[in-house]
Amino acid sequence: MATDVVAGSPADAAGIRPGDQIAGLTDDKNARASLTPQGVLDFVSARGGKDITVTFIHIGVTSTVTLRPAHAVVVEESGRPAIGIGLALVTKEALPWRAAMYDATISTYNTFILVGEGLGTIIRETA
Repeated sequence: MATDVVAGSPADAAGIRPGDQIAGLTDDKNARASLTPQGVLDFVSARGGKDITVTFIHIGVTSTVTLRPAHAVVVEESGRPAIGIGLALVTKEALPWRAAMYDATISTYNTFILVGEGLGTIIRETA
């Protein structure tokens, strides 16, 4: 699922919006991306300047667009080609209670660390 779309990016220009489900990515040789955040990142990064086809679902409607990954879409990583979407892996797979608690604990811990780092950055930059 697209969690974020960079304004002015190839994905934004194509009409992909936060909350849209990414259903597939292919290139002109019909190579397919693994639909995990890392799989999409690797697929897009390897195809800078080359067209890729993105299939996505927006409010129940499936659309297919052709995008060209570009450099400097993500300012912090201007040397890496990107299309301008942030992704989260979403599943409907039910987990056993203990596994769900473990995953929730890890996610909560990671979120706590990210929030702490963000607050630290804000404090350092405003001081």
